[in-house]
Amino acid sequence: MLPPENRITKNTDISAIKKNGQKINTRHIIIYYLPGKSPLPRFAFVVGKHVHKSAVARHRYQRWMRNIAKSIIPRLSQPFNMVWVARPSINQTLRQQQIFNDVEAGLKHRQLISRLPPAS
Repeated sequence: MLPPENRITKNTDISAIKKNGQKINTRHIIIYYLPGKSPLPRFAFVVGKHVHKSAVARHRYQRWMRNIAKSIIPRLSQPFNMVWVARPSINQTLRQQQIFNDVEAGLKHRQLISRLPPAS
């Protein structure tokens, strides 16, 4: 679970990011992002009914996206506000790792994350 300070909860904020932000198209997820004003990155995850009719499946995909976001937070080059929108193709994935690889490649391509996780 993402801490509350890393969540975007207002529909107006989500709409503003989708309208004014830049977009990364990956195979399973569309990522909209804007540089954040707060010192922490913030995320919102959208999985519509067009992705899957089952609420159980939609919540599973949201959990997967939250876990992926949590793992990339330390690697972000700066705090961004991001909205991740699932595509219907996410139904074809059987593992969270496939989505992680997809998202990581897209973020690396735009140089939003470092290549290696920071040393502890």
